[in-house]
Amino acid sequence: MCNDNNNNNKVFIFLMNLKLGITFFALGVLFNVHCTTISRIFVTYSVLVIKTSAFIFWPSKKTI
Repeated sequence: MCNDNNNNNKVFIFLMNLKLGITFFALGVLFNVHCTTISRIFVTYSVLVIKTSAFIFWPSKKTI
């Protein structure tokens, strides 16, 4: 399902991991690729991690 040339899938994989915290292994199963491939995709888009980190709400320990 995940083609190396399919940037939409790569961005979707990145966002699923970032927002939902799904492991690389689970994403690999979902997209039928090895978890190393998922890791490489995440490293490729690592600049987005810095740019989008403020988009995710992290409640304080007291709130939880």
